[in-house]
Amino acid sequence: HLDHDDWTTQLVRDSMKSDVLTVKTDTLLYDVARMLLDNHIHRIIVVSNENGKQRPVAVISASDLLYHMIRDA
Repeated sequence: HLDHDDWTTQLVRDSMKSDVLTVKTDTLLYDVARMLLDNHIHRIIVVSNENGKQRPVAVISASDLLYHMIRDA
């Protein structure tokens, strides 16, 4: 983790989360916003089902949602 004495030698796999939240492309933006707030996170991976496997196709962030809320106001 980054609290290690020498974080410059730490591997990414030692600090990443394995339980990454994902949403499908047809998920409501309201639901994405709720997930971000409820889980205290800033980004969610958007996935698409391709040949029975989930393939990442985008990342949606809290700032993406904020941009669209302000732009459309």
